[in-house]
Amino acid sequence: MYWTWRRRCRPAADLSHGWGSNSQWRTHIRRDYRVGDTLIFNFDGEHDLASSAFDGGDDGLTCGELIELVTHRCFITVDKPHHDRFPYRYRHRVDIGANLPGANG
Repeated sequence: MYWTWRRRCRPAADLSHGWGSNSQWRTHIRRDYRVGDTLIFNFDGEHDLASSAFDGGDDGLTCGELIELVTHRCFITVDKPHHDRFPYRYRHRVDIGANLPGANG
């Protein structure tokens, strides 16, 4: 699971891994926000997956696969190796307005 420092008996990947004992405090944390009816996953990512200008990642993943990796922090339905990916540079925005309880009256 990406953006995770430690998971007992399961793989974890964080930007601070391998940089020494103090590196956990010097790397940025993942920030997810809900703003009104919009969810923003990995707010600080520089490439917006929902942008029409996005032309795909450089790690062999499609936009849909990157969206799954950014929203869930791991693959759920994709049958590709989960290791050695770099999803930290991407953000994804989801409009949930129609899916909120009581939104239709």
